[in-house]
Amino acid sequence: MPLELRESARARRMTLRVDAGRGLIQVVIPVGVPEAEALRFVGRHDGWVRARLAALPPQLPFTHGAVVPYLGIDQSSGTPRTCAGRPGARTARSWSAAGRSMSPAGCATS
Repeated sequence: MPLELRESARARRMTLRVDAGRGLIQVVIPVGVPEAEALRFVGRHDGWVRARLAALPPQLPFTHGAVVPYLGIDQSSGTPRTCAGRPGARTARSWSAAGRSMSPAGCATS
């Protein structure tokens, strides 16, 4: 997984994050910390990084016709949601209310 090193004037210590959405490991360091020290930091936390990577759910394609989990629940035994978004739509973050449940706009029950 790629490593992103980011210097921050507000940082007081080094922090390490696994960013599943962007597919990378992010290290935030205070200004002036050498890159070599940041890499040693990542190396010391190798077990933590591996555990987080192993705990990540498998990546699913978000394309037209793909069946996607709804609220983190596998819908294969229930009512799957199929993505039927508009090509060229700017965002997939629109949600519409249906009673107490929320369903992604553009995703239909099949």
